[in-house]
Amino acid sequence: MEISYKGNILDTSKNIEISYLHDSDIIELLEALADMDIEGAALPSRIGIVSKYYPFLSNLSIIENIILPLEYHEHNTKKEAIEKVEQRLESLGLTGVMHSRKEAVNKTELYRAMFLRGIVLNPEVVLMSDFKYSLTLKEFKDVLPSLMGVMNSGTRMWIGVGEGHALDWGYDMEVALGC
Repeated sequence: MEISYKGNILDTSKNIEISYLHDSDIIELLEALADMDIEGAALPSRIGIVSKYYPFLSNLSIIENIILPLEYHEHNTKKEAIEKVEQRLESLGLTGVMHSRKEAVNKTELYRAMFLRGIVLNPEVVLMSDFKYSLTLKEFKDVLPSLMGVMNSGTRMWIGVGEGHALDWGYDMEVALGC
């Protein structure tokens, strides 16, 4: 599957791809993806989105935000949905904060939880954009192995980095990911 938007191509044949976009293009790309029907399948089952532009709902706990796609798209009960994500919660170190609200957890825990919400439907591609607003590059490099460890083996990752930080972030990201 290949997704193109304004000349930016997401090539899903790579395990990890880094692209540099203007922050406004990241917003427009997310909006365009939300309106797409990619190859006849519903978007949530094909693409997981981890972005500040898809925030957690304040009136729900961390676990309620994570399992919401399972309850809504797969019609799982709350108990069934929690059982599906329990192992991943433990792997990401989120069991101690799962009943907290987003305002009560640190940025790294919130980013891990947003990532888990993005992969609960086992998408083909995980689109991670603008992490620089949540994590430093060092924090992102530290958390990346645990994120990759809970993904399905066939899932691909696309990391969109705003161009305002492309020179420093770009080199460091490429070195960190071995690109």
